[in-house]
Amino acid sequence: MNNEGWVKMWRGQFSHEISDQKPWCDGYAWTFLYSAANHKDGIANFRNQYILVTRGQLLTSKLKLQAIFGWSRRRLDSFLKALEIQKMSTIRTTNRFIVITIQNYDLYQSKVDEGERTEVPLDVQTGDEQVTTIKKINKKIRSKETPVDFSSKISERQGRYPDQDLINQAFQAIQSTRRSNSIADSVKLNILQAWERYPVESVLAGIRVYLSKNYAAEGKKENYLLAIIHGNANQKSTTSSTAETRSIFPEPQVFSCQRCGMRIIVKADRTEDGCVYCQNEFNEVRA
Repeated sequence: MNNEGWVKMWRGQFSHEISDQKPWCDGYAWTFLYSAANHKDGIANFRNQYILVTRGQLLTSKLKLQAIFGWSRRRLDSFLKALEIQKMSTIRTTNRFIVITIQNYDLYQSKVDEGERTEVPLDVQTGDEQVTTIKKINKKIRSKETPVDFSSKISERQGRYPDQDLINQAFQAIQSTRRSNSIADSVKLNILQAWERYPVESVLAGIRVYLSKNYAAEGKKENYLLAIIHGNANQKSTTSSTAETRSIFPEPQVFSCQRCGMRIIVKADRTEDGCVYCQNEFNEVRA
């Protein structure tokens, strides 16, 4: 079976009787999320609150997803957390709703013609007047938006490492694990932010291991590299603690008795011609 490429999917299948059997599996739930996400920037009306929803985002609530998937709150929270750990999505949570952003959304949905309407989830009206209002609000919001300057943030965080060539090699290796042979600046920034939790020496040492073992050729991505860095940092921490313990409790000094040859640790046990142990035996013999 060829696992490459993609196919168009009918969103109506999720409300069809074929999807009535619940609970859904994780894979079907993930398919629903990226299928229900907006394919174009728009405005969603959530209980009379207008919210910007960009391409690849889904505005919903945990209660709604629980009902759709047939899951408990605990299972849903675990599933959403797993998506974030795997860098498949990011979740913005409020006390009223959640916004799920699908990472690498273009891998799942191709771009549509600019003339098509903006799809808006939940309870938004889709009449001509509502669409016109959405377009006006979109235009107003875009005119006020300031694009994120990833390059300066990346340079700032990358500057903490003295070996810039090694860092660039690491990013090149990570890029090779993608089909497109590239990663977005937002992904690069996330990687650098994750590395900041560890000492510089541990990060560089972990990168050297990752590159020398050529793990990227096996398809092992930045999460695997992060695990190496984490393990390296823990190992150094353990070694450092052991060294500190030895400095606090130095190795005891050992003496040898000239008369009986016994190894003596306490210096006070030595006498002029031997030690207290053989001296006691000598006194007993004399008695």
